[in-house]
Amino acid sequence: MDIVRRDGEVVTFESQDGAVLSIEVDGRPYRIAFPNLKPLTEIRDHAPDINPDEIAAVLGYSVTSFDGDPIYHGRMDGSELSYEVVDAEDEVTMLVASFGEVQPGRYAATTEALVRTSSCRF
Repeated sequence: MDIVRRDGEVVTFESQDGAVLSIEVDGRPYRIAFPNLKPLTEIRDHAPDINPDEIAAVLGYSVTSFDGDPIYHGRMDGSELSYEVVDAEDEVTMLVASFGEVQPGRYAATTEALVRTSSCRF
């Protein structure tokens, strides 16, 4: 597993509808729709060797729990770490982003890291 920090600019939105996060990975542009982001707790469903606790530690963000389930906090208050698979050719590349409702009716997102691994489960 390889974690590469991507300290992206914070982007705010009034609605999740149609909101996207744009990123370039290895010279190719990707557009991630916010509803497609998955909670970081599910990342092992795609790559069993990836430890979400390690990702949070590398990024320097706290992990708390609610009813025994971990909550991976993001950069902004009210945000959590999420991910999306952006490439699954030679190795699996996943974008980790902070995303959440930071004020009532106001959402924010930013890229945090790219995580690469050779193991995958699709």
